[in-house]
Amino acid sequence: MVKRKKVGFTVDDVEAFPPKEKQYELPTPGCHGLYLRVMPSGEKSWSYRYSILGKSRRVSLGLWPELTCDGAMSKADALRIDVRDGKDPRGEEKTRASLDLTMEKLAERFEEHIETLKPRTQAQYRYYIKKWITPRLGTFLVRLIGLVHLQDFKRSFKGKHRTANLCMAVVSVMLGWAEEQGLRPPGSNPAKAVKRFPVTVRHRFLDPSEIGKILDAMDKWKGPLYPIAAIRLLLLTGARRSEIRMIRWKDVDETMGVADLPDHKTISRGDRTLYLPQEAVDIIKSLPQNHLSEFVFAGEGKDGTIGSSLDHAWRKIREDAGLPDVPLHSLRHTWASLGLVEGLTLSQVGANLGHSSPTTTQKYSHLAAAAGKTNAEKVAAAIKRPKAIG
Repeated sequence: MVKRKKVGFTVDDVEAFPPKEKQYELPTPGCHGLYLRVMPSGEKSWSYRYSILGKSRRVSLGLWPELTCDGAMSKADALRIDVRDGKDPRGEEKTRASLDLTMEKLAERFEEHIETLKPRTQAQYRYYIKKWITPRLGTFLVRLIGLVHLQDFKRSFKGKHRTANLCMAVVSVMLGWAEEQGLRPPGSNPAKAVKRFPVTVRHRFLDPSEIGKILDAMDKWKGPLYPIAAIRLLLLTGARRSEIRMIRWKDVDETMGVADLPDHKTISRGDRTLYLPQEAVDIIKSLPQNHLSEFVFAGEGKDGTIGSSLDHAWRKIREDAGLPDVPLHSLRHTWASLGLVEGLTLSQVGANLGHSSPTTTQKYSHLAAAAGKTNAEKVAAAIKRPKAIG
């Protein structure tokens, strides 16, 4: 008598498979590619393994006992036919999953992009997503969210215009990333069409008399050496606070008068060059090198730099100068304004400041126009009163 091959598992078979310390899989008798997975928790599920274009893949079918052995074998038989016809079941599964993807689930996947950003930017993105975006947009399907939904989202902030604009910026990046991942059609990002609230931003910069007051206050400084030296470099270079704070000795080329700054605003943009005038080079050369730290401006901050002592020093300097309303970032704006007054173009200013987009430098365009008008007046005056030659 010929013994017939066993097909499938019985209920008793499945129940008898014990959980182990690690998950394991069992091939289903008589059904090629169908496996029963047993988890350490005791949970059991079905999956189908196949190969397409030389690549081995697996697609989940469902949990046991909701999906019986007979049901799992039927699904596996159908998938086997698809694979034979050149279809990829995993691709179909991904498409189905994307149809049901909510903004809340997208936010979880979006962590992949957030992790490419600098720590401070990561914290900002996570804050806006957790505080505002997920609570208000989390249940919306990514593929269906449109202009009307985002307009309502913007209006829901009720006077918090700056917060609304920042949240819309994050939503725009999220939906743009969804397009890149194939979760939305290319060019379908509705956030790009949402007009931001007009917000008046005052770019505070110091006039010549205020610069003099700041310099006088720094000359009278009796506090720690590193913070005041860092403030002088901020004024001389127009660098960002984080860039000056993170300069390492190995990044400085005193002969060439440059410093390579690996700590740019986003990780993906890479290094940039900070150009150091001779006065800035002299300041760096005058600093004692702390052999316990790789940073030029060493200190007791969490990262080994001067940390918050820079802000403490600036508050003292601006108070002594009688300018309590001036933020430290105004030194960067001051450098830009002086550069334009001295005849630099907007593109030259942007290059020195490390702007990745020309539109960022456009906020100084009114200063460029004023400088251009002044230069035109100077030339006109010279034409009216030409000096004798010879």
